[in-house]
Order: sequence, then C-alpha cells, then structure tokens
Amino acid sequence: MIAILFALKPYFLVNNRDEFMYLAEQHRIALGEWSTSPLHSVEGDLSAWQFDAEQYPVATYLASHVVNLPTTPKDINRVLQFLERYEGFVVNS
Repeated sequence: MIAILFALKPYFLVNNRDEFMYLAEQHRIALGEWSTSPLHSVEGDLSAWQFDAEQYPVATYLASHVVNLPTTPKDINRVLQFLERYEGFVVNS
C-alpha cells in the first residue's frame, strides 16, 4: 500500500515562527498556522491525553515550526518577495 500525504495548504518550516508570523503581519501577508499542536486540534496542556513531548519530538518540533502559505493570495508576487526577503527563517531540508 502506498501512503499519499497531501496538505490542504502548502506548508514549510521556519526556525522562529512567532517572529516570522509577526513580519508577515507587518507586510500584510496572510500566512496560516494550521498545525500548532502535536495533537490536532488540542491546544495548551496535553497531559489530559497523556501526551509526552519527549516521546514524540518530531511532532512537537513540527507543531512549533510549521507555517502555511496562502492558497489564494491577491498578489502572489508580494508573497514571493516576502519569502525571498526572509528566506533566512526557512528551515532547510
């Protein structure tokens, strides 16, 4: 069986999501944060679900570094220029 992973919105990882999102807001770029928790859609204290972040370091890391691109930007060139200007934030694979 082949598993196919697809996203509703294109995404990438940044090394400092809070600062990157702040910069995007200042430039009026509508980025999203769809996956901000390793347990979708539970936010905050995950102890009620017996979630141990040390057992799931990849999920924990991804939840705090993923950013979604807009799917229907009014001006794609503005989005691309923003991403080029702040490419230092993007985590290399």
